[in-house]
Amino acid sequence: MTHIKLTVDGQTLMDGDLGTWKRTPPTAIQHLLKPGKQPEPYLQAALGALLEASIKGTDAHIEATTTPTGWCVRVTHKQPVVYPVDATTTARGRKGNVVGQ
Repeated sequence: MTHIKLTVDGQTLMDGDLGTWKRTPPTAIQHLLKPGKQPEPYLQAALGALLEASIKGTDAHIEATTTPTGWCVRVTHKQPVVYPVDATTTARGRKGNVVGQ
């Protein structure tokens, strides 16, 4: 399950399993998800990064920093664990086994 940590100006708004978030958004950002609400541009970028992590199935730490003259969003993805597979095929068409398990 995808794990997201969302930090804005040093305050952690979310640090948990994305499956939990799908059911109940963190209270700190619930108001941003209401119809007609226009989130700040840095939160739009952060929510885009959250969506990307969800689609790719990667854990992510999304850090947004604001200043009086602008903002910055930094996204760090943790790659999912991928086990190497022995891709040989037998005469019966069965695929190989996962290596190292």
